[in-house]
Amino acid sequence: GIVAGGGAALLYASVVAAGRRESCLSFDERAGFDAVLKAVREPCGIIARNSGEAGDEVVQTLQEHFEETRDWSHGFDAATGTYTDVFEAGIVDPTKVVKTSLINAASVATLMYTAESIVCNDGVVEKGPRKLSPYEQAGLKQDNARGSFGAWGE
Repeated sequence: GIVAGGGAALLYASVVAAGRRESCLSFDERAGFDAVLKAVREPCGIIARNSGEAGDEVVQTLQEHFEETRDWSHGFDAATGTYTDVFEAGIVDPTKVVKTSLINAASVATLMYTAESIVCNDGVVEKGPRKLSPYEQAGLKQDNARGSFGAWGE
């Protein structure tokens, strides 16, 4: 099957799940529950930010609309910057992909939690000249109209 794309399905699932927070018994379970709820809201906001919109505002607007209507088909079209019926607009995700992504993310989080140490970036981005892609290093450039690569002189 399919679900609303653009992170909307995960956002709406987090709204529904938030109502079940009190069923978590321990402090640790609640902390984990809250972390998952926060994480599944991120894709929608990131997609909105990548399109030049205010991600937090888009998430808030979608959440408020869903809480009022429980309309699972309402979402944000990042290409046009508008709110729309995502199924009519073709903004959908395969259910299996969304489910598998969430399961795999939980698996990675578990590994990170149980690991004795983790090596990661410090978040500092070095400024400098842009590195050439392998295609550019080979003297090729992409023809965006055709999606193919040709020699620089062509």
